[in-house]
Amino acid sequence: MDSSFKIYVHQDANCVFIKHYGDLTLESVLERFRGIKHHPLYSPPTNFCVEIFDCENKLTQDDLRTITEYVNKRAYLGHYKNAVLTSSALSYGVIRMWQALTDTGNVSTEIFNSKTNDDREELRQKMLKWLNIDPKFEIDFWTDDS
Repeated sequence: MDSSFKIYVHQDANCVFIKHYGDLTLESVLERFRGIKHHPLYSPPTNFCVEIFDCENKLTQDDLRTITEYVNKRAYLGHYKNAVLTSSALSYGVIRMWQALTDTGNVSTEIFNSKTNDDREELRQKMLKWLNIDPKFEIDFWTDDS
């Protein structure tokens, strides 16, 4: 698995939790997709939570089209929710563009944008609620700064 992200598949929560580190690139996103697809606990349809706090967003419009093609080819996997936790206006805008491109009915995306480091836990709680997951649910790497 690429060291620019961590994946945690939780079957009881029906969610794949992803935390990206460093640069967010087409290569890191596609590697993440491959890692999830081959994960022994992954069983679609499964919701996703993607945390990209503090990532440098390097995705281009062409990258978004490539990612969209990949996602749209998997529409047969069923409807799922995609929660994105971000901390920059650029990342928010890029995710909004991706959201518009994937408006096929099989993905519901919600963006949770952090204005300060102090509101991140509150955003995580809102995200859990949106995904219908117990707010007491814990993910170890949410507090991991490595």
